[in-house]
Amino acid sequence: MASLSSRYALEGGHPLIDVTVTTVAAGKTHTTTLNGNQVSNSQGVSQTTQLGATLANASNQTTQSGGVAAIRTLTLTGAFADATDLFVIPPIDAAGKAVDCEIRPRIDGQPLEQHFNASAGLNDNLFPLPSATVGAYHVRIGQAWRKALRARMANLPLKATGWKAQRSIQFDVYSNIGFGVAAVPTTPLRIIVTGDKMDSAALALMDEELQAILQQAGKTGYDPFSFVDKVPGFPVFTGRHVPPGAHITPETWTAGPNGPAQVGTVSQIYRFVRQAYPNQATNANNAFFLSKSDAVGGASDNVYADINDLGFDLTSDKTRYLRLDLLGLRGAVNQAFAGVKVDEQVLPTVDGQPLTSGVNLYPSGEVQPMRSDSSVYFPFGKSPWPVVARGNKVAWFVTPDGTAMNAEFSATPTLQDSPQVAVGGIEVLTSTAA
Repeated sequence: MASLSSRYALEGGHPLIDVTVTTVAAGKTHTTTLNGNQVSNSQGVSQTTQLGATLANASNQTTQSGGVAAIRTLTLTGAFADATDLFVIPPIDAAGKAVDCEIRPRIDGQPLEQHFNASAGLNDNLFPLPSATVGAYHVRIGQAWRKALRARMANLPLKATGWKAQRSIQFDVYSNIGFGVAAVPTTPLRIIVTGDKMDSAALALMDEELQAILQQAGKTGYDPFSFVDKVPGFPVFTGRHVPPGAHITPETWTAGPNGPAQVGTVSQIYRFVRQAYPNQATNANNAFFLSKSDAVGGASDNVYADINDLGFDLTSDKTRYLRLDLLGLRGAVNQAFAGVKVDEQVLPTVDGQPLTSGVNLYPSGEVQPMRSDSSVYFPFGKSPWPVVARGNKVAWFVTPDGTAMNAEFSATPTLQDSPQVAVGGIEVLTSTAA
C-alpha cells in the first residue's frame, strides 16, 4: 500500500518554493538566487526556501545590485517539479506604504516573462492566498500533468500547464517605486509555489502509463496529445502537443506543456497572464488602448513594456493562438469604461463595460475602495466575454469620463489611482499556420 506521503504527492499540493523578497530598488528587476546564498545586489535582496526531501539544503542569503533574497534551498536535485499553484503576499513598504510589484517566472534559468507577467502589489495582487480572497477563489497555473494523465482528461495539453522544472524555479521581481531600500518593509514580498514533485522512478511510472494509454488509443479513442479549443464566436482551434519521442523522461520533462524547453514539439503551450496600466496620462474622452502598437490604436508610450502590452495584431500571424478567458479590472478616478476591441467590434457594448473606481462588476485586486476590508482581494476570475487572438486584431482599452486619467506613476515614486486591466488564458505557438 502506498504511503500517505506518496498518495499526498500524487494529488499535488507539494511545497516547492517559498521566496521572501525584502528589497527591490526603484525601477530595477531582482532575480531570486540559484544557490544557497543570500542574494543582495543593486536590484534587491531576497531569500528563498525550497522544500522537499530530495532537494539540496542550504541556509544563506543572496544580495545583488538590485535586491536581496534569503534562500534555504533552491536546486531541484534529483526531482522533477510540476508547479501548479502560485500564491503571493504583496509587499508593503515602511510606514504601511503600498508599492507596485510584478513577478515573472524563470524556470530552469529560462525567463517566461513574455508569457507570464503578474501584478503582485497590494492594490492589484492577482494571486492572493485563498484565505484572503472573496469566495476563496484561486486561479491555478494548471493541473498536474501526472494527475491529468491518470484522469484521462480531455484536451489534456491545455490543462496540464504547470511550470515544468528539473533544476530550479526562480522569479524576476520588478518594482517601479521599489521597496525596502531606505528601511525594512512592513511586509516583504512573499511568493509561494506548490505542485507535484516526482523522482526519476515516479517519472518512469508516469511514462509507463502514457505508453499504455497510447497502445489502447485505437480502442478507447483517447489521445493525450490532442486538443480542441472552442470559444463562442471564434473559429475552433485544434492541435497536438507531443513531447520528444512521445515519452515522458528526465530528458523530455521540461518539454511538456508550459515547460521551458518546448522548442521542437509540434506546438508550444504556455499559461498566459499579463496586466497593463497607462504609462502616460489618457486624453479626456476617447478610448485609451493599452498597447504600444499603432496597428491596434495604441502608441509607443501607452504601456510601460512589451510584457505589459494588451494589444495583439495577429492578422498576418496564424502561428500564434491566444485564448483570453480570465479578466480582472481595477477602476480609477475619472474612468467611465473598460473593454476589448476585436477587429472592428467592441465588447461587451459599443462603449465597453461601464466602470468606475467604486462600481466594478469584474474586479480583481484589493477590495478597497468598494469595500472597507483591508488585505482582502477580489479574485482574478473568468471573463464574461472571452476572446481569441489569432488571425485578427485584439486590444484592451480604458476610457475616461471627460477628465483625463493619470498614468500609473505620474508623480514617481507616488502610486497613483490609475486604471488597470489584467487578462489571462492559454497561449499556443505552432510551427505552421494550420
